[in-house]
Order: sequence, then structure tokens, then C-alpha cells
Amino acid sequence: IVQSKSPVIHDAFAQQTGQQLEYGAILAPIDGLKKALDTFFSNPDAKGCNVTMPFKEQAAEWVSELTNAARLSGAVNTIIRTSENHFIGDNTDGYGLVNDLLRNDVAIKSSRILLLGAGGAARGVILPILAESPEALVIANRTVEKADNLVSLFADNRLSSCSFAEVDSG
Repeated sequence: IVQSKSPVIHDAFAQQTGQQLEYGAILAPIDGLKKALDTFFSNPDAKGCNVTMPFKEQAAEWVSELTNAARLSGAVNTIIRTSENHFIGDNTDGYGLVNDLLRNDVAIKSSRILLLGAGGAARGVILPILAESPEALVIANRTVEKADNLVSLFADNRLSSCSFAEVDSG
């Protein structure tokens, strides 16, 4: 987590929006996510946290409930504690990507989008991209079967898959 810019980003966001928060980085041992989360949330003032690799899949198993984005991606990068001490896991990676693209004037609506790779990150960005009404979203992967499997998770006729070789040839 030494590479994480999250504390700086969240502190700046809090200042810009007039919020007071404490955001720090906690390094959990590779086999200690559950204990780290239990310890963190033992503080009654802890409202939520972010989770990074390699813990996103484990976090999905720890929370009480998954948002649709987290369920489809199979990974959680944001945990929110409700007032009933219920833990909701979300995956905000796709929303962040889409917001950055739109903020930089990249047109998504009515466009043909090519997504390279069919791993966990791809799973997390599909719904937010589709929400922006592209004409088509093509998922290309080294093994087309993995891209096909990913497309099959979503009931949307704008989605299709192909191999990297097909992208190169066409």
C-alpha cells in the first residue's frame, strides 16, 4: 500500500467539501484481512474503508451485503458501515474510470468501446460503461473463452467478445 495515493486524495476531497475525516493506510498481513477489518471496525467512529489488492475478493466474502457492482465484479474496494452495524461492500473502480473519462471529454454515449482484458478490473467497469449508453462494448482477451464467460454474466445485447488476434485483424 506504499504506492497508494488514497490518503492524500481523500484528505483533499474532504477539505474541498468541508468534511472532517481521518483517512490513513493500514497494512494488513496477507492472511490477516478479516482480523484487520474486525479491529478497524471495533472503533465505533469507523464509518467505512477502502480495500486494495490483493484483498478485494476476501473483502467481498467479509461484508454482509454486496452492491450489484461488487457482486458482478466479484471484488470489493469500498466497505460502508450502516447505522445498524451492517457492512455493505461496493466496487467503485468502474464509476471512477467512467467519471475520469467523462471529465476528460471522452465520449462514451453512442460510441463503440473496446475493453482490453477480461479479468477482475474489466468486470468492475462493464456496468458503469453500459450505464453511459455506448453503441457497443467489445471485450477482447487473450483467451476468447474468458471474454465470452464475462459477456455471459450480463444480459445486454451491446456486449460482445473477441480475441486479441481478432482486434489486430479488424
